[in-house]
Amino acid sequence: MSKGIKRFRPYPHILVLGGLFCLLSLGVLQALSQTGDQPGTVYEEDFNADGSVGVLDVLSLVLLGRENPADPRADYNGDGGYSLADVTALLRNMLLGRLTPLEAVVNPVESDEFLLNPGVGFTSPNTTDSDMQRWNPRYPRCANAYYRWYWNEIEPEEGQIRFGMIDTLLDQVHREKQAFCFRVMCQ
Repeated sequence: MSKGIKRFRPYPHILVLGGLFCLLSLGVLQALSQTGDQPGTVYEEDFNADGSVGVLDVLSLVLLGRENPADPRADYNGDGGYSLADVTALLRNMLLGRLTPLEAVVNPVESDEFLLNPGVGFTSPNTTDSDMQRWNPRYPRCANAYYRWYWNEIEPEEGQIRFGMIDTLLDQVHREKQAFCFRVMCQ
């Protein structure tokens, strides 16, 4: 190479943008623009926040990484910093349909059925759900069987814990697909 002639070294980002533009003009990336259009779902890959994942999100990632490489959002592949590997990882996941949903919008359907709320809501106090239904058929179904005992009911004599009582209740509660909750109280 002679003196005075500088070798042209384009920035990698310009190459990526140029390559994307060429592929887009050829229609190769048209399928990518359709990826992630599940109604009501927001994806991690939606870098431009337009509600869908496509070529513009790849361009947005390139521009974000070029403008601020330290931005954690630009580190798409999680390797610790922004690079062209993030852009290729995004393209690969888009092509393979491996998008990451962040949230989903749920539109509930009206129903007259009882909505069992696991882990919270109604409990069957000191009994299981089936026993409660026999006692009072109008009592709502329960996700939790809640028991309370005084310590002397669990350990009537020092060193003699009634594990059999707890195991029997635990088996019955699990057969009825309830959560087993209990409290031990002092007198």
